[in-house]
Amino acid sequence: MVVSLTTFGLRINEAALAIESIGRGAVRPRQIILWLDEGFRDRPLPRSIRRLMDRGLEIEFVQDIRSHKKYFFALAPCIASNLPLITIDDDFIYPPWFLERLMTRVSKEPDAVISYRAREIAFEPTGDFVPYDSWSFATTLTPQTLVFFTSGGGSYLPVKYLEALRDAGDGFLETCPLADDIWLNYHAARLGLSKRLVLGTSTEFTPLGLADEETLWSQNAGGGNDAQLRATFDNATIEEMRKIT
Repeated sequence: MVVSLTTFGLRINEAALAIESIGRGAVRPRQIILWLDEGFRDRPLPRSIRRLMDRGLEIEFVQDIRSHKKYFFALAPCIASNLPLITIDDDFIYPPWFLERLMTRVSKEPDAVISYRAREIAFEPTGDFVPYDSWSFATTLTPQTLVFFTSGGGSYLPVKYLEALRDAGDGFLETCPLADDIWLNYHAARLGLSKRLVLGTSTEFTPLGLADEETLWSQNAGGGNDAQLRATFDNATIEEMRKIT
């Protein structure tokens, strides 16, 4: 599998710890790719990142499309190599069993989206989304159509799903430019993909005390996610999601 992540600003100084934790796991990926915006090209990279490059970490400089860098530019090479993609975030220390348990779960349902962390989508009686910040964490009892996986916590994306994301293009720039999870979940829902948790409930890993910069989470809190959800999800997809069986 390919592990993919992005970082920005001063957070790159500590993101190496997240990458290091993946590299020290019981199961190791074929590739780990860190996607950086073009602004990093002419800056000296931290010594911790350069050391990881010596051990095989790949760095790619790309257009700055915020958190969507985590998966978007990996679609074509993964599809060409017929390799699934695993997304992580730069602000967690992942345990040694992270990839091992994830891939054990994947072996049981390789065409599903498998994640360590997810929320349960909730709707108002009117059919509109309940505010995102009030969604509870998902469990194995959450109906499949209502599972909203959060890719940064560690998610497996199968190749057929990657192909659909490739074909969808960059429409996220118009509807959810700051919320990659919304775009990813919309297309999973549209395709009717099965979404599963690795363990019996949503799992949180050890957070890193990263640089005090404005994060996408802080920008999306207080209604930012809600506006992007409404802009991205069409009525037909919402109706299908609400048909709980």
